[in-house]
Amino acid sequence: MLPDDRNSQEVMMSERLLRAIDRRDPWNAVDLMDWLRFHFPEYLMRGDERRAAAEFAEKIASELANDPAFPLVVRNLRDISAELSQ
Repeated sequence: MLPDDRNSQEVMMSERLLRAIDRRDPWNAVDLMDWLRFHFPEYLMRGDERRAAAEFAEKIASELANDPAFPLVVRNLRDISAELSQ
């Protein structure tokens, strides 16, 4: 996959995740892993599934960190990333 293709895939993944995650009902690591396995299994095939999912969750959280509309999502994604990184 070319770098530009990968970047556009991650943008699409991020947009779809934000539509899927419920801001009032926190997800856990299993929820994110299941969502990635169902929608983007190729993303997890890059190596260690838990690490890939943790990095994805942290990346999305970092991108949203300064957006006042998403504080609960950011906290939830950071908690998921920490759980997957253990």
